[in-house]
Amino acid sequence: MENPIQDMLSAQQRLPGDTLIAKSPIMVVFKGRRMRAVWSRVWMRPVHETDHEFYLALLRRALGLDWLRVEESKPESQRHRIAAWFEEMDRERESSRPRSGAAHVWSSEPTGGVTELLTLGRDLYDLSQTNQLPTKVMDRLRNTREYQGARYEIAVAGAFARAGFRIIWTKPGQDKRCEFVAEHSGLGERIAVEAKSRRREDVLHEPVAGKPSKDFDVEIARLIRDAEEQLPTDIAGIVCIDLNLPPEHAMFTSDAGLVESLKSVLDRFPDPTPEKPSVLTATFFTNFAWHYQEGRRSGKSSVGAVIPRYARVAVRRGASLALLDKALHEHADVPNVNPTPNEMASLKRS
Repeated sequence: MENPIQDMLSAQQRLPGDTLIAKSPIMVVFKGRRMRAVWSRVWMRPVHETDHEFYLALLRRALGLDWLRVEESKPESQRHRIAAWFEEMDRERESSRPRSGAAHVWSSEPTGGVTELLTLGRDLYDLSQTNQLPTKVMDRLRNTREYQGARYEIAVAGAFARAGFRIIWTKPGQDKRCEFVAEHSGLGERIAVEAKSRRREDVLHEPVAGKPSKDFDVEIARLIRDAEEQLPTDIAGIVCIDLNLPPEHAMFTSDAGLVESLKSVLDRFPDPTPEKPSVLTATFFTNFAWHYQEGRRSGKSSVGAVIPRYARVAVRRGASLALLDKALHEHADVPNVNPTPNEMASLKRS
């Protein structure tokens, strides 16, 4: 009999704290510098740099320093949110800096904008580690009109990468064009993945239309139907939907109103049967919405899943869904390995 827990333990790499990672980092300190290998490139970094600082440096480079400077020079109302979040991070870093001594490393609780940057930087790092980050997705990240969709696709792809899957991005022109296909050689899985993020007026560059907003369940049901149409019919299909709600109103474990709203969404679809199974192998609902908490301490993300009893194509192993669920739940748990005491001692002597 299948043992999903044992499969999970043997299928994917983890940090000592049991957090899933896409690939073990390759890093060494040499002649007062920290050498970090990311795919085929070696980065020479300060020895006292933390993982969080490196993820942010990687993000800056991926976006382009010139692009960031242009965005930072724009009025606040026209500025890309990423540029605004970097400014927020700089303010937070300075306000939390110890007033005495020359500390190289210190910590503070992240604000919503800082959490947005850290999770994006970590997702880019994980996908870059395995050479799975296409240039076109980065182009869309820089575009304010396409940022929200591209960001969520990267978040979902990063979760699959940490769950041990290889990401194969689809190309334009394919009849059924999901975001990507995820393959896991150890579990024998091949899954088509579609990612949809709910848009809201005046949130993440979305313009104010001045029209009455649609009912929540109508919007979410439409996103699911749109996603279903993009999935191929011969392999398992998973849809991830981000609700884009203020975090305090989107906790699946404690918000009865949210659970009832999602039940209303599901009521719009017929119950799967052996004769008429669900098009979807699973639907994951997320709420990765720290952008509502800019300038204040960020809360937790929320994840829920619906797995039909009868699906057109089922996953081969239950561990596949369990790993993905764990990776999505850990989205905001960005690993951060600080310099060791010996490294810091050598820094002080230098």
